[in-house]
Amino acid sequence: MSRQHQTGHGTSPSSLYMGTTHAQQKLPLSCPSCKLLNSPQQQTCQACATALPVRMQDAPPIVPTERPMDSTPISSAMSPPSPAPAQAASTPTEVFISCRFSEGKHYALDIQSRLEQLGVNVFLCEIPPGDDVASAIINALASCTMAVILGTKTFGKKTDSGFSTHEELRYIVNHKKPFFLVKMCAQFEVEETKFRLPPDVSYFPWFPDSVASPAPDELIWQILGKLRSIQPNSVPESGSACHTA
Repeated sequence: MSRQHQTGHGTSPSSLYMGTTHAQQKLPLSCPSCKLLNSPQQQTCQACATALPVRMQDAPPIVPTERPMDSTPISSAMSPPSPAPAQAASTPTEVFISCRFSEGKHYALDIQSRLEQLGVNVFLCEIPPGDDVASAIINALASCTMAVILGTKTFGKKTDSGFSTHEELRYIVNHKKPFFLVKMCAQFEVEETKFRLPPDVSYFPWFPDSVASPAPDELIWQILGKLRSIQPNSVPESGSACHTA
């Protein structure tokens, strides 16, 4: 008996696909025992009753496992990060030291160090090259409580730097900025300095022997005393008075 007669259909395998589209066609199942082609709908072989293999497309559909969703709301997940807390404002300048660096830098640094040890915020211009020196000086001088002037011989001399003790002295006097004068010479050489700092202006005399001479303790307490008279919460003052010419 031919294999075609054994199927009982009398048709070729290709006739199983008649009336279906190419996408709907299913291939016949081959029996693993007798190799007979069976109808796609058969579960056992018609010839030997062997269980036919299950095609992948006939297997029950695989239901994907649901992944737990993130509980974070979409609006929160997409929102921008919170801004960093604003930094606290810098401490305002209390004392601005004005000096000719060629004559009084060492003394100015000593006074700055002594005052800062007592909790006073001091500005002394030491701006790195390339930075805006004028803006830094103007901002510090405008905001300071008091200026300390180291009155050396050439204090107030106009230079080519664009901003020097010449401009600082003008600003201090014109804007009536409180100042403490440390007289470090017998007489100023610059005429405008003589005019703006006349002999009747109160001052503290200090004639150091060398650049290594430390500032007198009395000078530091005098500066603190003047600062306290303007800003009552400053460090307590000492009792000596400044000199006048």
